[in-house]
Amino acid sequence: MKARKRVSSEERRELILEAVIPVFAEKGFHGATTRTLAEAAGVSEALLYKHFPSKDSLYAAIFLRHLGEKTEQPETQALLAEPPSTSKLVRLLQLMFHDIAEPHDDCLARLMAQSVHSDGAFAKTVLDTFEQNFMHFFLESIEAAHACGDLCHGKELPRLGVWFTHHLAVTFKLLTLPGTNLVDYGRSRAEVLEECLRFILRGMGFREASIDQHLPTTATPPTSKTSSPKGRSSR
Repeated sequence: MKARKRVSSEERRELILEAVIPVFAEKGFHGATTRTLAEAAGVSEALLYKHFPSKDSLYAAIFLRHLGEKTEQPETQALLAEPPSTSKLVRLLQLMFHDIAEPHDDCLARLMAQSVHSDGAFAKTVLDTFEQNFMHFFLESIEAAHACGDLCHGKELPRLGVWFTHHLAVTFKLLTLPGTNLVDYGRSRAEVLEECLRFILRGMGFREASIDQHLPTTATPPTSKTSSPKGRSSR
């Protein structure tokens, strides 16, 4: 009989996370029992608890894993390391919007939806982590954009503009989860995403000339490797 390949503790942890995401996405936090989660991961409940002491810790680890995959990309690291500027702000908004709204990571989006529908614990972990680790990058660049005259208003409540960008992207993503076009916008997906970004930038107080200067026509995100090029238009 062929010997089963041994995996390290870290590899086992990653395999468990990969296996339980669809279970949480389908059943929600309370509906997913530890027995069901362990069965999905192909481990015993005891081994599951060895790696994750509680469902809460497992829930949080799912998002932190996703966050690590995104922020460790060289392009993202390079963008975050840039000094605050209008260009950096626009690209940060693009990156956040595309990362949420593009047709990938549907399980994570369903998990967010399930969380909001139930106790909101996972969704709050996601939003709190963003606030604590990334909001300052946006706020610093908003300040820089005001200083050079690219933003004509909105300085009083800058966080709202960032959060509204996030919320619009989440709504757009949720409307695509059924796998069919719930709304016929009369435009390609790439064009719709671009217009969403222009709508956001106008709402944040960007001058039209600044939008044209800093937002490419096809609105390709800085880390476009995670997005499929299909359906993008070139006008």
